[in-house]
Amino acid sequence: MQLVLHLIIDYSQNAFVPERNISDNILLAQELLVGYNQARLPPRSTIKVDIQKAYDSVEWDFLFEVLKLFNFPVRFIGWIEQCVTTASFSISLNSSIYGYFTGARGLRQGDPMSPYLFVLVMEIWTTLLRHRVQHDPNFQYHWKCKEHRILSLCFADDGLLFCKAHIPSVQVIKDTLTEFANMSGLKVNASKIQIIISKSGQHEKQQILNLLGFQEGSLPVKYLGVPLTSSRLTLADCSPLIHKVDELLRGKYKIPRHRFILWLAILEKLSTMDKPWSSHAETGCLFVMESLKKLMTTCSSIVVYTSVLSSNSKKNQISLAVY
Repeated sequence: MQLVLHLIIDYSQNAFVPERNISDNILLAQELLVGYNQARLPPRSTIKVDIQKAYDSVEWDFLFEVLKLFNFPVRFIGWIEQCVTTASFSISLNSSIYGYFTGARGLRQGDPMSPYLFVLVMEIWTTLLRHRVQHDPNFQYHWKCKEHRILSLCFADDGLLFCKAHIPSVQVIKDTLTEFANMSGLKVNASKIQIIISKSGQHEKQQILNLLGFQEGSLPVKYLGVPLTSSRLTLADCSPLIHKVDELLRGKYKIPRHRFILWLAILEKLSTMDKPWSSHAETGCLFVMESLKKLMTTCSSIVVYTSVLSSNSKKNQISLAVY
């Protein structure tokens, strides 16, 4: 199945598809959000979507119809059906195991086949959206998206939807989400979904919010672990990361000490690059030099601390040697 995914899955999806990278989504999303703080540019809107209990909610009948739609062999679909539907589960309660019972829907977390099946299911979302846009003359693309027909970016159950900030376009997206939920069982998490409207689209903002019933988001917004802004990343945008590292060092979270050595080695390498943002962007993380310097300062104390406590540890000695 993995060998043919790149032939089936739209380029707006990058999760679990060979030769596609998470950084493609992040960098394109960042490019499209540039200028959201400027009133002189066309009105735009971005909807950040989170699927509620994504793996657990997939309807089996829908999944098997999707496999048929993509012309997988009948025998192969039968194998998939046996793997998905015959699994049994038990519950651990007060140190006692109860069960077994069978499921009625969903994909198993940790099953190596589940990510590929989920990507195929999400491809229907993309297909439905493209079909509605094609047949609705009132829909208008997000700025810079019409030429390449960019409507969405999806990485597993995290998605971004793009359109012009006006009622007919937003209505198309809402109808697509509703139709997809009715077909697949995958519903958006209403408490987490956000719509970000550019400064030039503020005159229709309240109508759009009333139509969708979603909360209004603002920039910077975190997507796939990276803050996205309407301009360059600043030190303030990276401050949550620095704060979290500081809490880790203070012992609020438990983490093996040798990992700090690895982090420090990475930060040291980044801080010596001429353009650390361009190289490190390939892994999906974007930093500014000021944040790297602060992280280096925050982490430096752990080197001495770790080397003293683990002088007899061969593993940590190797980590220190690499650094």
